Amino acid sequence: MISTRATSDPVLRMKLKQSIFNPIPRRLWLAGLLMAGLLSCTMVPPQGTRPAGGSDSPPETLFTRIERAFFSGQRPEAVLAAREMINAYPEYFRIDEVYFMAARSAFLLDKFDESLKFAQVIPEKYPTSANRERALLLTAVCFTKTENYAESADILLQVLAGSADPAVKTEAAETLRRLVRNHLTPQDLETLAGKYPGSVFAEELSLKLAKQEYARGNYERSYQLLTELLYHFPESKYTVEARRLLKLSAEAKAGAEIPHRHIDPYKIGAIFPITGAQSVYGRYFEQGLSLAVEEYNQTHEFPVTLVKADTRGNPIDAANAVRKLALEEGVVTIVGSVFTVPTITASVEANARGVPLLSPFVSSGRITEIGPWIFQTKVPDEVEVTAIASAAGTGLLIERFAVLAPGFGERRRLGDLFGQEIERLGGQLVALEYYEEGETNFRQQLEAILEEAPEALFIPGSMDELILILPQINFYDMQVRLLGLSNWNSDKLIRLARSEIENALFPLAAYHGKDRETFDRFSEIYQERFGGEISSVSVAGYFGTRFLLR
Repeated sequence: MISTRATSDPVLRMKLKQSIFNPIPRRLWLAGLLMAGLLSCTMVPPQGTRPAGGSDSPPETLFTRIERAFFSGQRPEAVLAAREMINAYPEYFRIDEVYFMAARSAFLLDKFDESLKFAQVIPEKYPTSANRERALLLTAVCFTKTENYAESADILLQVLAGSADPAVKTEAAETLRRLVRNHLTPQDLETLAGKYPGSVFAEELSLKLAKQEYARGNYERSYQLLTELLYHFPESKYTVEARRLLKLSAEAKAGAEIPHRHIDPYKIGAIFPITGAQSVYGRYFEQGLSLAVEEYNQTHEFPVTLVKADTRGNPIDAANAVRKLALEEGVVTIVGSVFTVPTITASVEANARGVPLLSPFVSSGRITEIGPWIFQTKVPDEVEVTAIASAAGTGLLIERFAVLAPGFGERRRLGDLFGQEIERLGGQLVALEYYEEGETNFRQQLEAILEEAPEALFIPGSMDELILILPQINFYDMQVRLLGLSNWNSDKLIRLARSEIENALFPLAAYHGKDRETFDRFSEIYQERFGGEISSVSVAGYFGTRFLLR
């Protein structure tokens, strides 16, 4: 099951395996122990009290047990032994190391609250510990994982202000930038900017806050923040951007109609997931629309500029992306996005601001009902569903139908719609089975369908789901006519499931209409530029943007 935590960042998890959070290499660590032993007669123990009795004493034995479990990856054992050490020998001279190994072990077990409790002890009780800065950074990451973003940012700013370790500072800066970009509220930004006015991030925090206030329509506050930013940081690298936004804020504050005055007729916006779990589809979309813009600019005297904004695949960021493009960039029109729900919220925002938005990929027929500024080029799924039902029922004279559909989202609605259409046409819906998100074994659903002996099976699943379902249908030797939507018309599906989809019925993807020559030319250029299989998202991005530019 895919986690819904906004902070499940694969980049962050990868970095946890790198220098900052990794244990010191065993060879160097042992060398350090040897040196510490040689110099012990002249050095004061850094933390706690050195136990009497030599290396075979109970605390030394227990510490060795913790250390062995930690370095060998036995994380539950390391945490358990660390708790025992902390309870039995709280004054042990290396107790700060025990806390740190426990914190990291708990973190790698995804026990973030427990990791936080261990990590917070080190800067509080052992401020001179060599692990203090790394413990602070781990504390910040745990706060991020538990969605306490403001606390995380506060600690990261402390690390940036006081750390002398370049690796720690780099990791702290990268983590803080992700928080500023994705999670911090205007209130959080204002608090942090005021609390750390001398921080290297003060300029970035202030500009981000000003942009958010401007997008929310708080022009007076935006103007005030930008004025302060330019006063305190006259040589800021953000000066040009701040001055431009300051001018817009002043005009808006005075009652100017920004959407009508600040429009660049040669600037178009594009919204799609640039970052996040769905960014791969955003890259496909960007490939198609960038080729369309290049093609246009090569044949026109006045070239257009493409401005991109990140939806991150979610509706809130999609609405914010439209505001940014409309208010800050002054685009004349917007193309996008890739997924249904973000496109709907983006369309509502664009329509409210009078900015034309063209959706070239989302196939829900309800998109254009949002308002007169919203357009669509792809044939809606509802049209495909009714066409397939009619072709199978009226054209092929099939009477008994079954549906295997996702039990969630838009695709479930399409499965239900197909069943209703079949019954309206006089056919019989003998089986309607659903599967959960992420399901890989469809035995139960297929056996239930097989018992009803349908003549045809309609599957409105995604490409990845179809690749799993079709071989299992073949395994059960189900003698049915397979029915699908236009996403079945895929080179990938044909390559991986050629025998399984033999004799299946589905619509041809209608992105390029009857302009086959243009489609072939696009395919050739795409292969030269990017190589590999052409995604339907790239095709939609190209033809949608091409239509918009024409």
